[in-house]
Amino acid sequence: MIGKRLGDYNLVSLIATGGMARIYEGVDVRLGRHVAVKVLELDPGREEVDDDTLPARFEREARAVAKLDHPNIISIYQYGETQGVLFLAMPLIRGRDLAQEFTAARRAGHRMDIKRGLRLLGQIASALDYAHSNGIIHRDVKPSNILIDGNDRAYLTDFGLVFQPQGDPTLGTAFGTPRYISPEQAIASDQATAKSDLYSLAIILYEMLTGQTPFTGTSAMEIALAHVNDTPPAPRSLNPEIPEDADHEIMRALSKDPTQRQGTATELIEAVKAAIDPGGTAQTRMSSPTIAFVPEDTPINTTLNQPPELQPEPPQRRGPLVRILLALVVLTLVGAEILSLVLNNNSGTSGTDPEPTLFIAESAVDFLPVDVVYSSNEFNLVNTSSSPVDLRGLVFQSGDVVFSLDALRRTSLPPGMCIRILQDGLASRLPEGCREVLTQTFFADTTRFFWLSEFTVKRGDNLTATCAATTGRGSMTCALALPMLQAPGV
Repeated sequence: MIGKRLGDYNLVSLIATGGMARIYEGVDVRLGRHVAVKVLELDPGREEVDDDTLPARFEREARAVAKLDHPNIISIYQYGETQGVLFLAMPLIRGRDLAQEFTAARRAGHRMDIKRGLRLLGQIASALDYAHSNGIIHRDVKPSNILIDGNDRAYLTDFGLVFQPQGDPTLGTAFGTPRYISPEQAIASDQATAKSDLYSLAIILYEMLTGQTPFTGTSAMEIALAHVNDTPPAPRSLNPEIPEDADHEIMRALSKDPTQRQGTATELIEAVKAAIDPGGTAQTRMSSPTIAFVPEDTPINTTLNQPPELQPEPPQRRGPLVRILLALVVLTLVGAEILSLVLNNNSGTSGTDPEPTLFIAESAVDFLPVDVVYSSNEFNLVNTSSSPVDLRGLVFQSGDVVFSLDALRRTSLPPGMCIRILQDGLASRLPEGCREVLTQTFFADTTRFFWLSEFTVKRGDNLTATCAATTGRGSMTCALALPMLQAPGV
């Protein structure tokens, strides 16, 4: 599509791809302004549009957003169809999305700045309440659908799953993103209400304050069922600095019963603001370094206008009994470590080795989080942790199709980097959590796409995870735990 003209816009580059559409940067031939053009090609031979509801959903998104006029909702410049292609032209936001902000904070070893995060989520809450007042339910509220521009303003985008209860023909299929989906929407999308969007916003708030979402799993179904059946861990259990009143408000918003949640999204955010920052002191009560806005073309580890870090509070003095117990624990661990080193030296020393190699038992190795992010035409292995992981012996298998990372000659994956497999000729935006590509390869033969069906992930003879097949509706995530790469002599 690059180089083609749709309506008033020439397409100049590909920004992102998804199961429903592709997004290009376009230039208005009359005004010269740069825009984002969301494109859905109607060629029935393309796998992405095998779902015959997509054109209707695409048009519904255009009509729904055209009804909305709010400073924190991406507006629409033009909608049209040209030679079997549907397109939406929208403002081009140069910046980062909230998912990238969360990832940058995790990589730096802290959570997002509380005051800033609540201010941005307050803007999104206002946008949601406005959409709800116009009879529109978003149904896919998640960090990657919240854009942040150079003025640090937040925008709610991607109304591709928008639902209008009055007369909407949507069937009762479960739509949404598993980690952020509400229990009622996980059962059937036609049960979604304004309170469903509120639940998703609460999940984002939970992640901002604790550094993680309440439910994870190895498949989309497992995570969705957890939303339906399981009680989420209280935020205070993960971050004791969260005040009890804020913890109560978040847990209320995550109630399985929508009627028990707050009345509006703004009510939720304001209640948490009041609990965390009653006197304007959130910066000191729940301190964390600020992640200032970083333009999209700026290296991920560069921050702008970052304030000096707050001095850590002095450690509390411990009582004599606590000190004695800690000393016993330390002595026990040191003794065990010395014994382990002696045993390993005795078993691993060779007359030809200049230095003995220490073999570490699997149970003693730290395991780190790694995401598999995949869609119908690409596969990504992303190290979302802060340390390198060991890839040796990692194999992906679906039926008779087997793929070993040994073929890529990579034994480790540094933090913030990813390994990619793309359909031949495809280019797309890096997945969430990946700031740089370590290795990228292309498959022209789609029969090698092991991720199109349910596949297993193994390390040697050990089953690491079972990941669900792609659904054709955007990207999916399968969580892995891989061993941290051990430095020589460790």
